[in-house]
Amino acid sequence: MKVYVITSGEYSDYHICAVAQSEKKANALKKLFDNQNYTGARIEVYDTKTYQTSRPLFLALYDKEYKKLDLSRIKEDEEYVDLPDEREMNEIVPYGLFLRTGINANNRKQAEKIFYDRLAKFKAEEEGI
Repeated sequence: MKVYVITSGEYSDYHICAVAQSEKKANALKKLFDNQNYTGARIEVYDTKTYQTSRPLFLALYDKEYKKLDLSRIKEDEEYVDLPDEREMNEIVPYGLFLRTGINANNRKQAEKIFYDRLAKFKAEEEGI
């Protein structure tokens, strides 16, 4: 199944305006948001069976002992045996001595921010907060 996500903005201003289940509805919503001063509203199409995206995929490995983050950008044309699974694309998962997650982000700085947000949530859940 495909979903159509109407977005606007860039970097810290990037946000989702609406989500539609049909292309026709998405086009109508895009026009509506364009008319409401959401300059540059656009439609992003996602297949719910995959996590393909136009944004780069980063793989984050965090060393719990040394508190060090290794963030690697995965290129589309490279083959990786151990890609993040669907769960790892949404949350941090223990991975031996490391914590691991996959992140779709526009750039490395945004990927780091997303990682540290997820890390804070992971630690809070571990503490029972």
